[in-house]
Amino acid sequence: MMNLSVRVRAGCERLHDRLMRDLQVNLIEFDEQRDCVAKKQKRVRTEDPKEYGDAWLFVALTATQKAIISYVVGKRTQENTYELALDLRARIPNRPQVTSDGYAPYVGAIENAFGVDVDYAMLTKQYVSDSSLPDAAHRYSPGHVIGVDRTVIKITRTRIGSFARSSACTNGEPEAGSCSVST
Repeated sequence: MMNLSVRVRAGCERLHDRLMRDLQVNLIEFDEQRDCVAKKQKRVRTEDPKEYGDAWLFVALTATQKAIISYVVGKRTQENTYELALDLRARIPNRPQVTSDGYAPYVGAIENAFGVDVDYAMLTKQYVSDSSLPDAAHRYSPGHVIGVDRTVIKITRTRIGSFARSSACTNGEPEAGSCSVST
């Protein structure tokens, strides 16, 4: 079974690499998802293999169709972030609009891969936990979104500049258009 699994993975990688080329995509989202290999990061010992602990899936996907254009699996490092941005750039010939969360290495990675040929913004959501949840079954439930900070990153040939806007949401749903925006 393991041999079959490895062959299927390799075939899927080749198919994705062949199909996801020269895409005219205007809106792109960067995101990452955490998982762990063998054990949680806080349980990793020095004698454990380097692959143990946290593992991250970095993805660049189309904002409207949610198709994965590019991905990298590995540790949450600047190198993997740069690899994702460079691979994405090799797949799309046009000038995209890219949005990411507040993970700081995205700024340098996007600047390195796209130069000034990109419109880029970071969205950072503000959460509040729900203390009214009574039992342990809800302990890991996500908090409620109470606001969104939007930072537009201006990439120029000589420097990176930015300005921030924040949104206060009245019903906890920033995507629904119920937020007031202030500069």
